[in-house]
Amino acid sequence: MGDERLELFADLASNLPTQKSLQHLVSEPPLTQCEVCVIVPVRNEAETLAATLKALTYQIDLEGKKLDWQRYEVILLANNCSDNSAEVARYFARLHPELVLHVVELTLPPAEAYIGRVRQILMDEAYRRLVYNGREQGIIASTDGDSQVTPMWIAANIAEIAAGADAVGGRIYTTKKRSRILKLLCQSLLFARSWLSFFNCRIRILHRSRPLRLLSPPLSTLWCKPRCNSPDV
Repeated sequence: MGDERLELFADLASNLPTQKSLQHLVSEPPLTQCEVCVIVPVRNEAETLAATLKALTYQIDLEGKKLDWQRYEVILLANNCSDNSAEVARYFARLHPELVLHVVELTLPPAEAYIGRVRQILMDEAYRRLVYNGREQGIIASTDGDSQVTPMWIAANIAEIAAGADAVGGRIYTTKKRSRILKLLCQSLLFARSWLSFFNCRIRILHRSRPLRLLSPPLSTLWCKPRCNSPDV
């Protein structure tokens, strides 16, 4: 059993991307003091992006003091955007030079334009940059373009990794507006589930008492089409 585990880890290590095999998203080399690389995948999030970057700018340590800005950098990848997300990020970078922010625009083919692939590209780049600095204990932290991390987010991740953790996760709190949307969505799903359960029960009862062909009206007519106010439809 021990030999099999060693072979497994050897295979995993051999499949890790090498520095030469990774595509360079950022040409500028990382600061030598950089130990945390924050990756931010973005797609059409211009409205929330400034708040996301502001939260990353004003990070503090566990004692409440301003976190050294040279200890971390942010790589933002705006992929397949149809809004001005990249422009918003670049404008923020000009206003806040104390944040080491790299803004990258990329258009991926449809088969690769999904969040998992985008995050993989960013993690590969973060790995490459940390290896470039010769850091064996570098940290890759990930957030999203519609999220705001807490002021001690980076410091807390550093502390947990230093304490021996291999990976760190946390809770996500939604805003009031998003909470209302999620509540309405959950209510709609519960409503739909109750109706489906009712119809399923009716089908079972009728199926036992008479042939299924006597069901009327057909299930396809039980769904109401949404009203559209567009004059073109």
